[in-house]
Amino acid sequence: MTEICPELYINEAEIIINSINIFDYICCRKKEKYKNIANLYKNAGNLYKMKDLNLSYESYEKSLYYFYKIPYNNQKNIADCYVNCALTCDKQYHEKIINYYIKAIDIYLLLDLNNKIAKFYENIADIYLSINDFNNTILYYEKVCEFLDNYTNKYDNYDSILKKEEIYNKLATIYIINMNDYEKGLETYKKYELLYIKNNVVDNFCNNYVNYKKYFIITVLLFLLKKDYTQSLVLLDYYETICKYLKKDYFILYDLIKNIQNYNVEKYDIDNNIVKREKIIVSLSNDIINKYNNIVVKNIINKVVFNVCDKHL
Repeated sequence: MTEICPELYINEAEIIINSINIFDYICCRKKEKYKNIANLYKNAGNLYKMKDLNLSYESYEKSLYYFYKIPYNNQKNIADCYVNCALTCDKQYHEKIINYYIKAIDIYLLLDLNNKIAKFYENIADIYLSINDFNNTILYYEKVCEFLDNYTNKYDNYDSILKKEEIYNKLATIYIINMNDYEKGLETYKKYELLYIKNNVVDNFCNNYVNYKKYFIITVLLFLLKKDYTQSLVLLDYYETICKYLKKDYFILYDLIKNIQNYNVEKYDIDNNIVKREKIIVSLSNDIINKYNNIVVKNIINKVVFNVCDKHL
């Protein structure tokens, strides 16, 4: 079977562009001419996408140009072209790519074509994250969750829960790791629990479907960072009862909280050897870091130990 080359589509498009026909001045014929040219460039873009993104992008740009020239044009074709341009544009042109996505989203919303909009918002957020624009990153990740809340139906709610869990993780990581805003991080992780309550998630769902275990651990550690030892222990007891996979981690966290509590009392008593207590706290903290191998857990634990013992792990 002969392979179709994208150049064939481009050559055909150029032939049509350069041809002059009296019927081109008739609106309906002009519409068909521009439609043919736009589709030929789109087909070339689709083929180039597999081997040369630059040529693919150039073809999609030309396709977009001719779709716009069609009288009473098909808006979906234009929106699809914007997306294709965003996907093939050189990644260094961040603002251009973002603008493509925004224009596509505006059209899809007008046409009530909503199935991919959350993904486009997420793509925009990922771009802002790549250039350390955290405020806009947060804005567009929140748009993902807002969109899912407004447009998700009972048939895709299952996937929506997973996606929101993923976004909450990204947001909390940004607040804690990039912005050192532990309060906002805690607020974001608490949305896990609201997600759990809102959707009447049963214990089995909690333990096996959504990764609540990491959320439980981090939430306990964030209250520990706030020196709210009572709330840390209350939450630890509560989470241990509803998440069976937390049972093995319960004792190490409990020991860490109690040792920090005791340390804060003993450090004012010169007769006590607080060095031994420091070693226990550091050892327990390293155990947690090694067990979870998670950047957020490591960040919070380091902050806890530094605040308590003035030591870096």
